[in-house]
Amino acid sequence: MADLTEWGELQVDVTEVDRLKTTLFELVFPNTEERSAQDFLAKFPVAMPSTLSRRDLGLIRRKTYWVAEKSDGDRLLLLSLASGAYIIDAKLQFFKIDRSRFYLPRKQDISASQDKTLLDCLSVWNHTYQKFALMVIDVYAVEGQDVASQFFRSRIEAIRERVVVSIRAKYPTDVAAVKASPELPFVVQGKEYWTLDQMPIIFERITYHFDNNAHRFIYCFEKRHNENDGIIFVPDEKPLQPGLRDELKKWKWPEMTTVTFSMKIDVETRHDGRPPRTTFQAFLGGGVDGGLLPYREIYFRKPDGDRLLKDALAYHHVVSGSVDPLPYPYTLLVECFYDTKSGEWSYYRLRFDVHPTPFHQAMIQLEATAEKLTKDELMAGLNIRSKSRPSSNPATPLTPATPSLSLASNEKHSQANDDTSSPSPVNNAQTGGSNKRPVDEIYRGNSHVPANESKRARMEPAAASR
Repeated sequence: MADLTEWGELQVDVTEVDRLKTTLFELVFPNTEERSAQDFLAKFPVAMPSTLSRRDLGLIRRKTYWVAEKSDGDRLLLLSLASGAYIIDAKLQFFKIDRSRFYLPRKQDISASQDKTLLDCLSVWNHTYQKFALMVIDVYAVEGQDVASQFFRSRIEAIRERVVVSIRAKYPTDVAAVKASPELPFVVQGKEYWTLDQMPIIFERITYHFDNNAHRFIYCFEKRHNENDGIIFVPDEKPLQPGLRDELKKWKWPEMTTVTFSMKIDVETRHDGRPPRTTFQAFLGGGVDGGLLPYREIYFRKPDGDRLLKDALAYHHVVSGSVDPLPYPYTLLVECFYDTKSGEWSYYRLRFDVHPTPFHQAMIQLEATAEKLTKDELMAGLNIRSKSRPSSNPATPLTPATPSLSLASNEKHSQANDDTSSPSPVNNAQTGGSNKRPVDEIYRGNSHVPANESKRARMEPAAASR
């Protein structure tokens, strides 16, 4: 996870934060009546996808959907005002970026900052730039104009024409130039979206890695080079609305289907002469007034438990500024996947950008684990030939393209890029010596996920898993 204090200054003045929150939610809910019905000063206003099931495949076939690779990153909002840009995290904390480092320029005058533009983004570690990328995935408003109510195609056009073009004119995209600009907090990339029958193109760009006893999937094309955990299905004829959206779907590699618990770590004193025992009590969201619901105690395997305690201690040292032992009880968000072979949850990583999974959504995730909808079954269920490409037109994604992001099969465009070198998928230095093969060659969706020793809390971009 990116350290947002390295990107901008955390705003702590209560009056200023309340003003920023009011502006934020006026852009998310431009309709006054709708805004008044929302508990809008307490919730992170982003659209969250629901898990794709076999029963949803008919809906996807019947409706107009766009597809994209599902990047493994942290959800953020970028709010641009005339005074500068703010990054907003899931805790509704505002980080003001120094204008000398980054602002969102106006198309008509790149020396001026856009006012009242709100972008829905993902922070992902980009292996080519060796830097975090802020990937724009959707848009609420551009310069005070409501865009969220428009169809998806129009929203992407707004990103392309009214946001990315100006960023391209202001900031470097060439790899060498970006690396020579340490003051730039991140690079901005537009998300590629494809028609449903072009989904095989996405899978062709994903490589499967098994290193340090862990499964990884890497998406790599041109300068898009990041961790992947599945596919996103976006309906074209729906507005952008915050909250869990049933029509917005996500398919994850069976190895990557996870649940985020609020985990209370404690130490149980035993009175029979045995040493104290560390306990992990899990809670899910969905309780009354946003409260938690008790799930059960998780019995991690020793390597998982040890790694969780190590990550929790590191996190405690960061947030407390001390080197003291972990104080008990200690509660934090823990992402886990269910290991069907051992019949128990396995630790994946700490989370800082989300809330505990609601109880009903956790049950859906467990259904997905039981279904184990593989890539081949997904393609067959959507009537897509595994290796087919559209024959009539070149494969051109719906994308807010920048010079650093070539279109899929436009050779002339690709050669005209400012950086003609195309990165190879994650090399041994980045993976610690991974066994890399094309996903079509090795992955069949029925692999067992062993104890995961390489997945870290991702508090540092230099970690091998980034």
